[in-house]
This record gives sequence, structure tokens and C-alpha cells, in this order.
Amino acid sequence: VYILVSIMLTTSCVVAYESGIDETQAIRAIIGEDSSSVIGMEAVAHGIRNRGHLHGVYGLKAIQWQGGKLVRLSKGRVVETVSPELYQRASKAWYESETGQDITKGATHWEGISFRVPKWALGMEKVGQFGGNVFYRARSKSEYRYAS
Repeated sequence: VYILVSIMLTTSCVVAYESGIDETQAIRAIIGEDSSSVIGMEAVAHGIRNRGHLHGVYGLKAIQWQGGKLVRLSKGRVVETVSPELYQRASKAWYESETGQDITKGATHWEGISFRVPKWALGMEKVGQFGGNVFYRARSKSEYRYAS
């Protein structure tokens, strides 16, 4: 009985973070969202896992395969080729986010620090800044009463 309970608990912990997100798309999205620092990539990886999908993650559109190479696009033009080292760092951030501590504390949304606070963030809790993004999460229901 003890072994069965242990297996069930272990399995449920793994399944709780299983999102069904394609890993190569997640890695591309991480690079496109924040390749400025390891902590920034880790935060985006956690944000993607917390969100559970890639809808609205615009960095995914910026990093594409062209001519057998992974490239960064801006306004439809190639602006740089993604180095194998950068891909490796983003890949590491993705895999470590599966089991590591969530530095974003449950954040599901983020915005670049060079942008104004978006309207969608006004009802959310600011978690902090990691790399080139500010991260947000939904307020708990008890906090809505006190939010201004």
C-alpha cells in the first residue's frame, strides 16, 4: 500500500505541471521573449508552464526556421541567426522549469520593460522583473475586494 501511495503522489506531482506544450515551440518562444539573460529565460519558461499554452506568446512568432537555420525575424526580415549556444540555454531553462522552483510565483503574463503597463495588467498582481520583462499573476479572489 505504501509503495502504491508513493507512486500515486509522485505521478500526480509530475502530471500537475504537464502542459502538453510542444518543447521546440516553447524553446523558440523563450528565445523570442527574452534572450537577454538566463534568469529572464527561466522566468519566461515558468510563465509559459504556468499559462499552460503558447497563445498570446508573441516571441514564438519572432523565432522561425528558415533555410535550415533558426532565425529572429523583425517585420518579416531576418535580423539574426540564433546561435546553438543560445538555443541550448533556452532549452536548459525550459527543462529546469519543469522541476525547479517557480521564480515567478505563478505568473502567467509578462510584458517587456520598455513598454508601458498594459491595460490587461491593471487588475493583476505585479510579481517582479526578471531579465527584460515584468511578470504578473491573477490576484486571488480575496484581493479583488481591496484592489484599487
